[in-house]
Amino acid sequence: MPQDTPRKADSRRISAYFFGDSLIDRPAIVTPDPHYDLPDVGASVQVLAHETAGFFKLLRQRLQIMLPDRLVNCRTFARGGSTVRELERQIRVASEGADDWDLSILCVGINDIWRKFQGRRLEAVPYDEFVACYSAALNILQARSKMTICIGAPLAPAGEFRPAILRDLELYNGAVRDLTNSCSEGGIFFLDLFGRFMSSALLLQELDPPESLWVDGVHLSPLGNVMAADLIVRLLEEQQLFKELR
Repeated sequence: MPQDTPRKADSRRISAYFFGDSLIDRPAIVTPDPHYDLPDVGASVQVLAHETAGFFKLLRQRLQIMLPDRLVNCRTFARGGSTVRELERQIRVASEGADDWDLSILCVGINDIWRKFQGRRLEAVPYDEFVACYSAALNILQARSKMTICIGAPLAPAGEFRPAILRDLELYNGAVRDLTNSCSEGGIFFLDLFGRFMSSALLLQELDPPESLWVDGVHLSPLGNVMAADLIVRLLEEQQLFKELR
């Protein structure tokens, strides 16, 4: 961010903005049924409440714990089903008429690829367009956000297309990594959740019964959300970014 960009007047506040898809934030139900995402056909499900799912809530709590002398104001623009096209729009909307903010978290890519295998090709995002949209999003954030974490999304879907989807996701995540590395202004970091999740998933398979990182093969389970939030906090610690946020 340019040195002459004014910071917020209230130095006691830290602002963190989240952009992307349902891995960050999605609506979910609270139910005593442990298989609420995949109930049997014709089954009745008792809904106790609605809540926010994804790692947004956990990371917001961890940021506040790590910065107890600041009021951490987290805002999510992430929406289920979003592709990089929506992510770019989310960032443009957030930047209109707003003060500069401290931290941005980006996580997108799954739907860009998955839509092709779902037969929804008009919604799928080809590789070249993905790179162009993500690059445009980073250009905005370099001027508006003090630091940005770009996440290489994890995915382990079941079904016949799993190997092809995973290959494509590695390619798209590689583009995100290359874009972050090429940013000359600094303040932009890449976090590979894909590799971390896949290696941990293989180890968890050895348990009996196994505890999955995914609740339905795509969305993260409570265990997966904890892992994602903790890895983001670890990156902030390793890069000594909490000092930059103060």
